[in-house]
Amino acid sequence: MDAPVVFTHVYKTYEEPVVWVVRDFSLSIQAGEFFCLVGPSGCGKSTVLKMIADILPPTRGVLTKPRHVGMVFQSYALLPWLTVEDNVAFVARMQGFDPAKVRAVTERYLHMVHLEEFA
Repeated sequence: MDAPVVFTHVYKTYEEPVVWVVRDFSLSIQAGEFFCLVGPSGCGKSTVLKMIADILPPTRGVLTKPRHVGMVFQSYALLPWLTVEDNVAFVARMQGFDPAKVRAVTERYLHMVHLEEFA
């Protein structure tokens, strides 16, 4: 696959009130290419990265990408709308683990950092 990440006329909007974060975005990132996404604050850079990482779905358009994509956040990044347990389980779910394995991995890591009571 020459271009493992391809955005074709992708849009992303948030509702209430409607805010278009990404409009008619098309881009191909080639295999092995070093890529930087640069722009002013609020222009949609993080939203594009979150779509690549499957954290956010596009509102419309086509996004083609590998099944497994990693993302390293600039600062610690918890998803505040998820519980502690769901934040820990997030990566295992994104890897496509079956529910039993997600549970086992989640319990292991919660135990490792002594957070079981906060799950």
